[in-house]
Amino acid sequence: ERLPGGAAALGVMLAAHGLGALAGMAISGLKPQWRLSTLGGTVLLIDSIAGAVFLVFGHVHATWQGALLLLPLGALGGFVQVAVYSWLQRRIPPEMLGRSMALFMFIVMGLAPLASAAAGAALRVLDVTQLFTAAAVCLLGVVALGALFTPIRRIDYLETAAG
Repeated sequence: ERLPGGAAALGVMLAAHGLGALAGMAISGLKPQWRLSTLGGTVLLIDSIAGAVFLVFGHVHATWQGALLLLPLGALGGFVQVAVYSWLQRRIPPEMLGRSMALFMFIVMGLAPLASAAAGAALRVLDVTQLFTAAAVCLLGVVALGALFTPIRRIDYLETAAG
């Protein structure tokens, strides 16, 4: 309803996000030194940026604006995904790796449709701007709680199951 291109506009924005994710994954693999001092700090920073993008995204009224926001957001997400997957695979004991990765993939991919359904239901009482603002506030709140009350900032890239 909001964008004049309808489904095609959504496709363009999803394609921009996907291209960004591919680029971010490639850069993460090719430039592993491009990280903050800790993995946890990198995750918190990227999630903070995502929250800021969500705040702006609710005010998008043109396809190019959405694509311009989603391209770098996809790149940041792809960048951090490679780092997190690598960290998990180094950290988890080999005999538990298959089960652990299956659980992690369920969390990442299995819960996405549920979140989409929840967002669709929320749109019955909220408009798009309110939905993205609420999502941004929730994400930024989780980042703040994680930064203040958990050891996530100290998670290092090189932690292994042995140490």
